[in-house]
Amino acid sequence: MNQSLMTNHTGGNEIDKVYASNLTNITNNNGTQTITPHWSVTPITFMVLAVVGVLANSAALFNLTQHHTLHTAFDISVMHLFLQNILSSGIQYSLLGAGALYPGPWRLDKKACDLSLLSQIMLGAAVVNTHGLIALNRAWAILHPWSYRIYNTKRMAWFTCLGFWAYLLLLAFPFWLTDLINYRQAVGDYVCRINDAAQPRYAVFVLIWIYSMPIFLVLVVFVIVTLTKPGGKKRLGEKHGLKTHRVAATGTSGGSASNGDPSRGGRAEVVRKRRARKFLMLTLLTTSVMACHGPLTGLSIIALSLPGFSAPVYVFQVAVLLSGCQPVLDPVLFTILRWKGR
Repeated sequence: MNQSLMTNHTGGNEIDKVYASNLTNITNNNGTQTITPHWSVTPITFMVLAVVGVLANSAALFNLTQHHTLHTAFDISVMHLFLQNILSSGIQYSLLGAGALYPGPWRLDKKACDLSLLSQIMLGAAVVNTHGLIALNRAWAILHPWSYRIYNTKRMAWFTCLGFWAYLLLLAFPFWLTDLINYRQAVGDYVCRINDAAQPRYAVFVLIWIYSMPIFLVLVVFVIVTLTKPGGKKRLGEKHGLKTHRVAATGTSGGSASNGDPSRGGRAEVVRKRRARKFLMLTLLTTSVMACHGPLTGLSIIALSLPGFSAPVYVFQVAVLLSGCQPVLDPVLFTILRWKGR
């Protein structure tokens, strides 16, 4: 998520004051002040997340590419997410960590600021929206497995990736570009951040539609799947072509697939286990997304709803750091499940 944009809506002025008060100055023999790095929890955590995120996602991506038999349409989505996490961790969080080492005005050069904001706008949006797409993919696989197997092809997955980036380039990239050309504040005098006050409506649109809606989408999809997924009160196989009632017509007493045809009973058990694994993946995905992005999203919604709202500095800092944990959790999540929930 875009931490720069969020800062403007959740107590950015207070954070700037705290950062400025934490400056570590040393006066040299010429009487000039030299600003030294301030090694606090925030920059250290960002740097750890950057290193671990790059290494973990690179290892998971390498592991997936080595198993050619596992390459399915869903794996393309997972590899797409791993690549985003590598770039996000290596660029976005490393620059955030480097910038946080020198609290107060931005101490790195203008190009570093531009790259940092671009990564927050594009990569931050890409990560949260990809989680939304994966949640939809898992819901499709659970609720309509036969159409999923027919239409969810590798070709469709590649076109989805291309359309995904076209979508972000059309909606999110102009926000960064317009700010860069017309509204960017001078680096060295201000904290490196998007000047959303110059584009208030566009800023609200990006914040709600690009960054917040995918988070709510993941939660809504999970609730819908939980309430409507096959199983429970519905007989297993009614939506999967097993047609167990037909077995009863052949002369079996209970209408059970396993009584009439052992092979059908075995198929039903396989379907049940696959569905359970897919639902487990959706559950863990939803939990991680809400834990990592939920606090920052909640702060943004409250700030937009309540003018003048100002979150305590430590609350905002914790929310930002939590959002940086998502790229670290993703490879763990998909590696533990070993992509068996397809």
